[in-house]
Amino acid sequence: MAEDAGKKDDIRGFLKRVNHGVNFIEDIWIEREVKQRGSEGKFNEARSLSGRPISNITELLNDDLRYSFDDGSFTFRFIAAIPGGGKTTLLDYLRELIEADPRYRKHAIVVQFPFNELLSESGSESFGVKFYSYVLTRTFWELMRDGNTSLSKHIKDMAEKSLGRIIGEEKVAQLRLKVNSEMDFTEQLSEYLAEKKSNFKRRFFDTIKYFLQVDPQATFVYLMDELDGLRTHKDYLQDARSIVRDLINEALGGGNIRLMIYIVGISDDVETFIKADQALYSRVFDSVINLVAYRREECEQIRKKIEEQIEAAYSGCKDFDKAWREIEEIQLEPAHDYSSLREFCKKFSGKVIEIHERYFHSFDKSFNKYESKARQIVEVQALAKWSEYLGDYPTEEPNGIEQSQGYRGHTKWKRYKGKNGFLLLIAKTTTIIRGVKDHAVDCYVELWHNGHQVAEAYGEAKNCPLIKEHIDTFHKWLAEFSYEPFSTDGNPPDLAFIISPSATDLQKRKLKIKGIEFIAEERIDDNSSNTKTEVSNESKEPDLRAIASGNGISINKSSEAILKAALKTARFQAKTIDRLIKSRPYESFKDLVFKTGFSPSIRKKLQDKIDSGDISFD
Repeated sequence: MAEDAGKKDDIRGFLKRVNHGVNFIEDIWIEREVKQRGSEGKFNEARSLSGRPISNITELLNDDLRYSFDDGSFTFRFIAAIPGGGKTTLLDYLRELIEADPRYRKHAIVVQFPFNELLSESGSESFGVKFYSYVLTRTFWELMRDGNTSLSKHIKDMAEKSLGRIIGEEKVAQLRLKVNSEMDFTEQLSEYLAEKKSNFKRRFFDTIKYFLQVDPQATFVYLMDELDGLRTHKDYLQDARSIVRDLINEALGGGNIRLMIYIVGISDDVETFIKADQALYSRVFDSVINLVAYRREECEQIRKKIEEQIEAAYSGCKDFDKAWREIEEIQLEPAHDYSSLREFCKKFSGKVIEIHERYFHSFDKSFNKYESKARQIVEVQALAKWSEYLGDYPTEEPNGIEQSQGYRGHTKWKRYKGKNGFLLLIAKTTTIIRGVKDHAVDCYVELWHNGHQVAEAYGEAKNCPLIKEHIDTFHKWLAEFSYEPFSTDGNPPDLAFIISPSATDLQKRKLKIKGIEFIAEERIDDNSSNTKTEVSNESKEPDLRAIASGNGISINKSSEAILKAALKTARFQAKTIDRLIKSRPYESFKDLVFKTGFSPSIRKKLQDKIDSGDISFD
C-alpha cells in the first residue's frame, strides 16, 4: 500500500514534537518581545551589539548575524533563563536563521555542543587545554564531514589545507577516511594534535585567521549550551572564567574577526559566573540576553497556533465540533498549572493529543477538492516553467488510453503537445511512484521529448498550514525519486511544489534551498461557497467605452468578451484569456504572474497593456 504524505500521522507527529519540547519548534514559534534592562514590567531583556534598535528575539538575532557576517565584527553573548525558558531554543533558532539564509550558510562554520560533552573528555589536562582541543577537533569535523553540504567547496578545500599545515598531509589523508564518523574523526584528530604539544589557544586563533586571509567571508559560530555543567567541576570554574575573558580580549584585539560565541546557562549560574570575575563582568554585562520563563501573552499565542493547525487540518470531519468544544474548554492557569514555556507546551499539547486520538479517525473530506485545485495549479506552473521547451502555446490533445493496465496506474492523462517533439502528460488523480516504499503523490506531471521522458514535476497539497513533517516527508520522497532541480545532460530541470494555505517565512526559505516552490492557496471547506469567479458568456457587443475610460477595463471584473476586445491588438490566444479568467481575482501584476504562470513573452504583453492604461486591477 502506498504511503500517503501528511494526513493524520503528520498532525500526530507535530503534537508529539510540541509535547516533547526538545529543540526549536518552528511551527509554534512566536515573537518574544525584547526590551532593554530596567524597562518596567516582565520582559525579555537584551540590547543590540550594533546599536541598531530591536524589539523582539528575531530582530535581535538577525542583528547579531548582520553584525558579524555583514559588518565583520566579533559577537559574544551569554543567554540566561530558568529551565524551560527558551535558552536552547534560542540557540537552535539562530542556527536555523543561518542555515536558511543563502548569504550566510555557505560561509558559516557552526559548532554546537553542551559543556557536559566537553567535560566528559578523558585526560588530566587543564580546562583550557580540554576546551581549545575540543573546539578545534569539532571545528574541523564540521568543516570536513560529508554531510555538511551547505558549506562551499572552497571552504571545505581550505579546511584540508589548513589542517595539513598543522598535522601534515599524510595524516589528513587518514582522517579523510573517517569523515563519516564523528567519534572516530575527533578521537584521531585529538591524538594528532596532542602529539604536536602546541599552544591550543594560539592554534585556534591562527586557524580562524588563516581562513579569513583566504576567504574574508568565512565566519565561525560557536553555540555552547549547559554552562551549569560546570557546577560539578568547581575546580574548572576559575579556569573557565579566565578562558572566556582571554578569548574575548584576543578576539577584540585582533581587529575585525568573524567570530560568534554564545554561552547558555541557567540564570543564577550565568550571573554567578560573570560576577565572580570583575574583569569579565565589565566586558560582558551588557551583552547578556535574559529570557523570562514565560509571559501569559506568549502562551496564548502558542495555544492559538496549535488550535489553528488542528482546526485547519480537521474542520469538516465528522466529530470535529465535539473535539473543538473540548479543546476550547482546556484551562491552564499560569503559576498553578505551568511555570515555563516548555511546561505550558507540554501540558496543553498533552491534552490536545488525548482529544486528537479520541475523535479524529478520518480526515477532512474536502481535501479531495483541494487536491484537484492543486493539480490545476501544478499544470499551469509546469506549462509556464517548461515553456522554453513546449513553447508559449502548446495544444491540448484529447485524452488517450496508454494500455489496458495503464501507465503509472492511470489509463488516461491530460496531454499538451508542444514544439519540437515535446509532450506534457498530466496525471488527473493521485499517482503512485516507487521509492524505498510506494508513495502516493498528489500532483504529477511528465515532460517527454521524441518518445522519451526527460523531466518530472511533483506536487503535494496540504489543506492546512505547513508543518515540519510535511516538508521533511516530501523532501525525503524527492530524494528517493532522484529529483534533479537543475538542468543536467541537456535535460530540462525537474519541478517540485508544495501547495498550502500558508507557510512561515523561514519555511519558505528552507523550501527554496531544497529546490521546492511554495504556492499559497486558500483551503477548501465542504461548506464553503464556490469562490471561482463566474464569467459571463455575453453575446452582445462589448462596451468599448469601458475600455477607453478611467484606468482601463478591469481584469478582475470584466466579462470574457470585454477582455478579448481589450487584448485584441496584442493578439492573445483564446486559451491565454481563458487562463487569465480562470485564475482571477488578482491583487497585483506580481500576483497575476504567480497565479497564471504565464511565459515571459505573455507577461511582457500584459505589462505593456497595463502600462498603456488599457487594463487594470480595479
